[in-house]
Amino acid sequence: MSAASGVFGRLKPRARLKQRVRALLDRSVRPYVEEIVGRLSRPVDGWWNQPPPRAFVDLHATLHEARSLALADMPSGAKSILSPGPNGAWYFDWIEDCYGHVERHIGVEAFMARPSQLPPNVEWIEGDVSGPGGVRALPSGSIDLIFSGQNIEHLWPLQMERFFLEANRVLTDRGWLVLDSPNRDLTAAYGWSMAEHTIELTPREAATLIELAGFELETMKGLWLCRRDGEVLPLDPLEDPTGPAGVLRRLALAGKRPEDSFFWWAEARKARRPDASALRDALRSIFEAAWQERINRLRPAPGCHLEKDSTGATHVLAARGRPGEVLIGPWTALPPGEFRFRIPVRWSGGERAACHAATVELWAGAALLDQRPVTTGGDAAGVATVTLHAPPGPTRFGARIRVVSPGTVDLQIPCELEIDPEPWRSAATGEY
Repeated sequence: MSAASGVFGRLKPRARLKQRVRALLDRSVRPYVEEIVGRLSRPVDGWWNQPPPRAFVDLHATLHEARSLALADMPSGAKSILSPGPNGAWYFDWIEDCYGHVERHIGVEAFMARPSQLPPNVEWIEGDVSGPGGVRALPSGSIDLIFSGQNIEHLWPLQMERFFLEANRVLTDRGWLVLDSPNRDLTAAYGWSMAEHTIELTPREAATLIELAGFELETMKGLWLCRRDGEVLPLDPLEDPTGPAGVLRRLALAGKRPEDSFFWWAEARKARRPDASALRDALRSIFEAAWQERINRLRPAPGCHLEKDSTGATHVLAARGRPGEVLIGPWTALPPGEFRFRIPVRWSGGERAACHAATVELWAGAALLDQRPVTTGGDAAGVATVTLHAPPGPTRFGARIRVVSPGTVDLQIPCELEIDPEPWRSAATGEY
């Protein structure tokens, strides 16, 4: 049995009871869900002349609605909430609208300036929960609930370690840690990337880390069902062939299927001291296993396509006579430092004379960091490994390779991007 399987197997009796109750509720609510779906499917009183709510046709609105419903279902009774990375004054209004009023809401923000106006119950601390010293302004055992929404996937392993340890320190005994994040099993399936993300965690990996950090996992649920019977469903609700009715069904039935949902949502209670050494080892194992997949989410441009060969290796193909962008990706974060990106470029169908086969660019945000031409050297077919340089710099987001073809040859770009040194192992992230 894996460590993650053990976590799900060792849920406390109350948590197991809660899971059984949720399963019963899921079965009991299904007929009502299907009834509502049926009503949505039948135009009544001119409904078909009205546009459906945004949550049924816009991915951002769908995910926001799912998270808002989960917020309303968070453990009640907290008098103090800590929010790492609140991202603006709107965030506190959102929490109050969904969860309700709390006496003390503390936002800890490392990047954004303090908003000019905040609600009276909000305290704003310029700091970093995942920083070397934590949040020294907060005494140990002083917070009832931490809500870290869409935050952990922005952290490098040392930062994740510090976050969990600091969360354990500042929470009261039996205080609540609530997290939500994208599920890497689904982000990988979609080839989906965000410019500020390191790697996303699977629900089982998150459960393992939560327990090693000294918490008891009470609830692990899904928020947006994106896989059913092994089939990956359209991520964008607008592309769901069953329309708003299917979107409603997927939102309603995601709860007990975190492994098949695009977002997982975890609620855990502080129970013991963290096992810091085991936590660090688990994080190292997760990043070692996930890193190459994460940085090889290379998206083919229109007119190009991904293809797997007989060995299972994936390539992006671009035909001769089709000039323009071939691929772009992976859209990832880079910590402070200096890095080299390497990617092979294969060509075929060239002429005897040397010609320009492709240009490979390295970008971070809006900055072009480096670019290199690929020439055939007079070979009709061949391969060149292109190395691009990211000079020493601060934290950078949206790091990506872009390959552009003049259309002179057939191109085959193996999804074998390497970054040296691997950013998650670098000195800036703790020499993991």
